[in-house]
Amino acid sequence: ELLHFSMLAASTIGPGTVIVCSKSGADYGLRLIWTLVLASWIAYTLQEGAARLCIVSHVSFGQAMRMHFGSSEALTNVPLVCSVVAIGILIGNAAYEANNFVGALEAVYALTLPQTVAARVLMSFVFGVLCVVTLLSGKVDHISQPLGLVVVLMVVLFGISAMMIGVDGEDFGIGLVPYIPPGASVIALSMVATTAIPFNSFLASSAAEGRDVASMRRGIGFSCLMAGILSVLIVITGTDLDDDDSDFTVGDVPSALKKRQGAFAGFAFGVGLLAAAFSSALTVAVGAAITVQSLMSTPPSAPPPSSRPALSSASSSTDFDLQDVEPKGTPHAPLDGEAEEKGDKSTEMVTVKPVEPVSPPYASSSSPLPSQGQESKKSVFPESLRFWKRQPEEFKVHGTWSRRGWRFRGIIIGLAMLSFAVGASGMPTVSVVLTAQVVNGILLPCIAVCLVLCLNDARLMRSRPMTVGENVQVVLVSAATLFLAANTIIGAAVSSELIKMTCSAGAMIVLITPLVMHVVKAQSQLKHYAAAEQRTITSEATDAA
Repeated sequence: ELLHFSMLAASTIGPGTVIVCSKSGADYGLRLIWTLVLASWIAYTLQEGAARLCIVSHVSFGQAMRMHFGSSEALTNVPLVCSVVAIGILIGNAAYEANNFVGALEAVYALTLPQTVAARVLMSFVFGVLCVVTLLSGKVDHISQPLGLVVVLMVVLFGISAMMIGVDGEDFGIGLVPYIPPGASVIALSMVATTAIPFNSFLASSAAEGRDVASMRRGIGFSCLMAGILSVLIVITGTDLDDDDSDFTVGDVPSALKKRQGAFAGFAFGVGLLAAAFSSALTVAVGAAITVQSLMSTPPSAPPPSSRPALSSASSSTDFDLQDVEPKGTPHAPLDGEAEEKGDKSTEMVTVKPVEPVSPPYASSSSPLPSQGQESKKSVFPESLRFWKRQPEEFKVHGTWSRRGWRFRGIIIGLAMLSFAVGASGMPTVSVVLTAQVVNGILLPCIAVCLVLCLNDARLMRSRPMTVGENVQVVLVSAATLFLAANTIIGAAVSSELIKMTCSAGAMIVLITPLVMHVVKAQSQLKHYAAAEQRTITSEATDAA
């Protein structure tokens, strides 16, 4: 189970984490350590909430948003809010992907690749081609574990470096006290956004299909803990760098490692950063496609959440083989009151069969693709790469948003092309990384608020309502993300720290108050439903007696 949720750590541990945390240590020492503690808590709360939403309601986070903000339980409409969030995720993940490409360039520079225009363009092109081919060929699972081991090596390097540098207990304790130094609003928000990644909530929801709550919490907790520990180690290493803000470069990080541990440390850093960039690039690209698919696809005749069966672990949609993974023949239970109108026959389970003469569309991740005839076998391209040939059986579940459809794969290819352009252009690495973190830091409170609304929707969480403690936690997380985002936006226009903090707090209170009122109202409604159901059960028991 821990390995199953390791994709969340793979998307978190990337060049952005290394660069932002190193810069924080170089510029502010340990003063912003508290942001990493906050970010780990935010990441766990949002990912656990989205995963629990999937386990209880049997729909993904994206589908839950469509049911909450839309007017149809059949998931045949796409509300405006979902479209806006999908666009935001695309923009945020495009920034993250560019972040990974420039991080990969810094990694090969650490491996002594010449910093010429030709080398930069060639490396960006090769990196992009490798990402696209790996994703479209469905070979991610084959290389994810070796990449993870290389990233672990980088964690060990930073751990050794942190021990050699040493940590002052008093400075570390002061760093745990929330405080944003003057001019550090962007770095503070970036450190939160590089750990609590917005689209990871959707990815965690997909990963939770077929899992139980206990194993899900262990997996997500382990992922968030590892990402938080690595970030702290990088900050400690960053304190050994030059503290001049204008002179900070990514090249200072391997130099600091070489100074403490020798030339091999610099080489290992380059290999580890390259592996982290590649694994993060794969996860960010496919995560964007999965998220937009869940928000925008319109599967035909989708049953309401009360009648949708839980998917088995073998059919988890987080397997990166780009196959549609739905159970064969989805059982459809009668809606409330349907049995009384149609008689006893309506209580029978009806299996939705695929349209003849095509084969069943709901193939599992391990099932072979349907035969495409002699012509397909002679093609020089693997079957999984021939996504330009429209295959009807693969479009039954998600329509044109099928994982073999042009939209799903178009997102992957589009992100790679855009990131190639950014990497080849030679834009400053630190600027690209900070821009990506700020964009996603502003998107984070939007995702948090949407999650709170879905978790308190009686149609989705009726069988397992939110407790008071769980609601307090998610509301506090939403408030924290709103404050940090407002602080960064207002800080761009206001120089006075007092005015900036006051305005940020005021904006946070104004925005969070309606959310709190909605949660209180939703809890009252859920209690009413629970009481009504209990009265019905008692009445039926009395009649039976």
